[in-house]
Amino acid sequence: MNKILVVDDIAANRSLLRQMLVSLRECEVIEASGGEEAVALFERDAPDLVLLDFNMPGLDGCQTASRIKALTGGGYTPIIFVTALSEESSLAAALASGGDDFISKPFDVEVLDSRIRAHLRIRELNQQLQEQNAVLRRHNERLTWEQELIEHFFTSALQQSDMDREFIRYHMSPLSVFNGDLLLVERGPDGGLYLVMGDFTGHGLTAAMGTLPVATIFFRLARQGVSLGDMARELNDQLNRLLPVGIFLAATLVELNPRGDRLSVWQGGMPASCWLGDDGQLRGLIESRHMPLGILTAAEFDDRIEVFDVNPGDRLYLYSDGLSEACDADGRMFGTSRVRELLLAHGEDRFEQLLAAFRTFTQPREQADDITLVELICKALGPRQSLLPREIEPLPWYFRMALSATDIQNSDPIAYLSSVLGGIPGLARHRGILVTILSEMYSNAVDHSILELNGIAKIDETQFMAYYERRAEMLEKLTQASVNIELDYRLAREPYLVIRITDNGRGYRGHAVSGSESSLHGRGLAILHGLCETVEFSAKGRTLEVRYRLQDIFPV
Repeated sequence: MNKILVVDDIAANRSLLRQMLVSLRECEVIEASGGEEAVALFERDAPDLVLLDFNMPGLDGCQTASRIKALTGGGYTPIIFVTALSEESSLAAALASGGDDFISKPFDVEVLDSRIRAHLRIRELNQQLQEQNAVLRRHNERLTWEQELIEHFFTSALQQSDMDREFIRYHMSPLSVFNGDLLLVERGPDGGLYLVMGDFTGHGLTAAMGTLPVATIFFRLARQGVSLGDMARELNDQLNRLLPVGIFLAATLVELNPRGDRLSVWQGGMPASCWLGDDGQLRGLIESRHMPLGILTAAEFDDRIEVFDVNPGDRLYLYSDGLSEACDADGRMFGTSRVRELLLAHGEDRFEQLLAAFRTFTQPREQADDITLVELICKALGPRQSLLPREIEPLPWYFRMALSATDIQNSDPIAYLSSVLGGIPGLARHRGILVTILSEMYSNAVDHSILELNGIAKIDETQFMAYYERRAEMLEKLTQASVNIELDYRLAREPYLVIRITDNGRGYRGHAVSGSESSLHGRGLAILHGLCETVEFSAKGRTLEVRYRLQDIFPV
């Protein structure tokens, strides 16, 4: 039922309008005899429409309209002036003060009804638009947060990389916010150097989604000093299991021994790497002999590497196809032959000379792909820099949070847990990753087990809007629900954290596959598998438990 505020200093006029409104429609009529009273009633009762007299003692119609419009904020509450005036200047003043329309006295009932209907319809559409904007704004805030989080992981991975300029120079130019190219460097326990340069299929977030599992596996295995072939195999197995069909990683894996006189290389799907001697002459092209990572099964994968004896001062140049396939204004490609010619033509600072020639060649054409160029200088590596101190908590502990339906509706437990984790020794550097794990697990419990929002896709804005509107509706009606969040810090040979979330809903429907497989909505399960040692469902999908090893991932 609509609520209409009638403002007039003459009681007979208010009574007449009330009778007309009640006869025309089902509505609630509120009366005010002056401007000050009208403003107070507007604040208290929030009417849907205002019928306002122009000439009133005290606060006149124009002043009242201005005060009321100031109270509406971004909303739309129509104000229709009811006046006997006909001067254009007076009518213009009425509209300028905040009025949306006017009706001249004496007025026709049908005209009054049609004006009210039209403005109430505009108000309804405005409210729908505001609600949609609010949903889109929340969606945008969520996407922005996710982008910032992922960007934080990328930055953390790159910062953790041992990018010593004495041995490595690099240039990375992403096409969009998220880089589909990847460059990670780490020293092994014997002082040697591991490097992986990769190019995921496509561009942007879709291409970059594999960065987290690759970085996790790479840093762990490099610190363990595994063979390059074993590292390639582990990366392939994990990406083959986690990434959707059509997404894979063309990559070059390199290991330089501590003396700097031997290179081991595994290369799949990348342009040929250029090996130059210390005299500037081409010693060889290292061609890709394997398929990109993530395509083949474990049985099909070939982990054989190539080994090269190098001299101090030799250089290895790696680049992604974003460089070799870039085009000039006439559509001609930069090409691998041009890369080799430029490297051989320049003496000092080949790296910068190649980049300068590339920029000149491609101007003014816009960048069409992620671009990476790396120069690895072969020389004795020297003592290995120690890793950051771990500061691991020496005692085991257990934490439990029990949430009711009211808590689920009104609180943000993940934000609270983030602050808790930040204060625990040894966990602060892992907080970003642990928050990601907790967010995915909590979302799975609430959205899919309790609210059962399993059949709504979230691909475009319309679907996101429908999803979040439905989620808000169901949360508001929630009465009987509970979620328990448990954190169990344990000490073994290496410390690890068990995270367990249990709910009283219908259970996650994908729990039946091996107790740990299937897929969470969107990328959730892939993210959890990429970050955690184990991911397991139990209790018919009502309990999700993961095990996170505190020394398996780069500090953040």
